[in-house]
Amino acid sequence: MREFPTPWTVYLHRYTPGVTNAHGVPVKSWVPARGTQGVAVKVISWGNAGPTYEPEQNRSVERMELFVPPVLRGEDGAAVEAPGPMDVIDLPDGDQFIEYEVQGWPRDYTHGFHGWQAGKVIDLQRVEG
Repeated sequence: MREFPTPWTVYLHRYTPGVTNAHGVPVKSWVPARGTQGVAVKVISWGNAGPTYEPEQNRSVERMELFVPPVLRGEDGAAVEAPGPMDVIDLPDGDQFIEYEVQGWPRDYTHGFHGWQAGKVIDLQRVEG
């Protein structure tokens, strides 16, 4: 069956648990490191899932939904494991990229009664403030 086209490229950074600093204290780490170019993957699209402002915490939260095919693929066409909790995805915004953290596991829409595998939805979030 046909899949949706994947015209967009985003960049993936995998969370790496268990990394410690020189003093043996656990630290958060990603491969490739945040702030560098991640692994390029092809996606269907993304859309805003409802920004919120939380005045009591003096912060803004932006939520996005990233729509991906049933099997996520890199620019070379090779399969890439779907992102998981705490992974980071860089979404293009004009001439820059904005980092969003993956929230939970992808929502899987590939097991419908009709046999067509629509794809998956990855929930993303970024917090400012």
